[in-house]
Amino acid sequence: MIHIERIDTLAEFASLREEWNDLLAASGSESIHLRHEWLYTWAVHFLAKKDLLVLRLCEGNDTIGFAPLQVRTIRLRGMLPYRQVLFLGDPESDFSDFIVTRHREQALRAIFARLRSRLTWGEMLFHNISDTSPNLYALKDILVRESAIVREQTKCYYIDTQAVTWEQYYATTSKSFVQQDLRRLHNHLRDKNWEVVESTLQDISREIETIQFLHSCSQARKARGSYYASDRYRRFIAAMMEELKKFGEIRLFYLLLDKKPIAFVLGFHFRKIFYYWNIGFDSAHQKLSPSKVLLAEVIQRCFHSGVNEFNFMRGDSDYKTRWTKQFRSNFQIRWLNERGFYGFFNQYRSHSGQTSRAEQPQLEPA
Repeated sequence: MIHIERIDTLAEFASLREEWNDLLAASGSESIHLRHEWLYTWAVHFLAKKDLLVLRLCEGNDTIGFAPLQVRTIRLRGMLPYRQVLFLGDPESDFSDFIVTRHREQALRAIFARLRSRLTWGEMLFHNISDTSPNLYALKDILVRESAIVREQTKCYYIDTQAVTWEQYYATTSKSFVQQDLRRLHNHLRDKNWEVVESTLQDISREIETIQFLHSCSQARKARGSYYASDRYRRFIAAMMEELKKFGEIRLFYLLLDKKPIAFVLGFHFRKIFYYWNIGFDSAHQKLSPSKVLLAEVIQRCFHSGVNEFNFMRGDSDYKTRWTKQFRSNFQIRWLNERGFYGFFNQYRSHSGQTSRAEQPQLEPA
């Protein structure tokens, strides 16, 4: 029989690192954004202590998994407090899941029974469950019976760097967007002093300053702000980079022009997969398309350095389809509470047309 214990302090969560990562590796759900190092660092920087909701799944004296969750209170239309149950790491994590090593369906049922009986919530909203998740079939079977909505949320494009050579892969990319444009760009760069380098990550604070500048420049072109403008986000990134560099799991590349960085790619290297996470460039060099040149160089290095996959992570951005047609899907599960006050309120909202069960409502932070 499966029983559940709640982990509700950061100190206790911190102590789980080795056990957490061992179970994650055995669960079939392993990804960089489910690693203890990522989730704990995220919780320290973004989560109110009372909102931690990590559940330990036990069979007898054995731990067989964890449910990495959080409670978030938002305000609908700026007024009514509304409690959501989300995956820990949301919205920064690109991949989320439950960590279960055996008795999968029984364990998942135990999680939802616990949440239903011990917690007050308006909805459970689980983002970015990969279609490769060993839990997805059981989650659909369990929650659709409860009138939950399971839908494709976004695509995650990737390049299989094992199946073919770099030259064979490159021939499949967009002739105009990739091949012809890169040929043109390299002609422009031919007489310039440029190179691609990988940072040694010796001075993280200095790297953050450089990344912030380049990301802000490229976002300003589209009249968008950079999340690096947030002090809290920068502190999170710095702490995360310090932690992951101990394991060689964070990688930072620059395109240098006359020894000055004009573009960056920040990614993760985990289990022979390169996860492409952030990119930015100095808009003063926009005509050189430095981010495209750098991206091509990083992908090529992955082919030549024993990486099995280059993963673009979540997002349906059109440019990704110019580099590859291969993708997996991330799914969202949304379960509206049909009991008590929240049940009445959710029913009212559905009937009044304020929200669709298949859509995430327009929410404002509490």
